[in-house]
Amino acid sequence: MVLPYADLTLLSVNSIAGIIFASGMAMVWLNETWITKYDLSSFLFIVLGCGSIVILSDKTQVEFNSDMVKKMLMSLKTILYLTVCCVVVVFDYWLLKVMLKKLREFE
Repeated sequence: MVLPYADLTLLSVNSIAGIIFASGMAMVWLNETWITKYDLSSFLFIVLGCGSIVILSDKTQVEFNSDMVKKMLMSLKTILYLTVCCVVVVFDYWLLKVMLKKLREFE
């Protein structure tokens, strides 16, 4: 996938900040409890993941023009990737329906 105007490190850091902010809001307004065993370890993994993205990111600047972006978006690799993603989402939806039906039968 090509995001010519978005930097992966900025996207990851903003996503991490959003997750941490949402967790904080849940504790304040929804009275969620802080369970150190789970919450601290999850935040540690989030910070380590974000740090590894920043450290391992490619720092070279690449200029994309519209023809290159169009070629990459219409490539077989991108089309296969998006097809597989759609199939996985549909399969997940179907599996959820089956599992909920089995749960109703179990109850």
